[in-house]
Amino acid sequence: MNSISYFIRQFIIVVTQVLELAVIIRCVMSWFRPDPYNPIVRKIYELTDPLLAPFQGMFRMGGLDLSPVLALLVIGFISNLLLRFV
Repeated sequence: MNSISYFIRQFIIVVTQVLELAVIIRCVMSWFRPDPYNPIVRKIYELTDPLLAPFQGMFRMGGLDLSPVLALLVIGFISNLLLRFV
């Protein structure tokens, strides 16, 4: 494997991990109702809103929103698909 291919694979893996971590942090934050004016909270919402928006309201079980689970599945699927082509 050449160095460019290795760099691209590592980049995809890191971006995937950052996105997955951001979605998980947002889920945990939703349990505690953080200050929406906190810069860190705002950045996490800015990063995850585009990922969660397509799935919000799709699957609800009682008061539980499953959009983060769907977003994580799609992120993993796209990551695996990209890694197969690199």
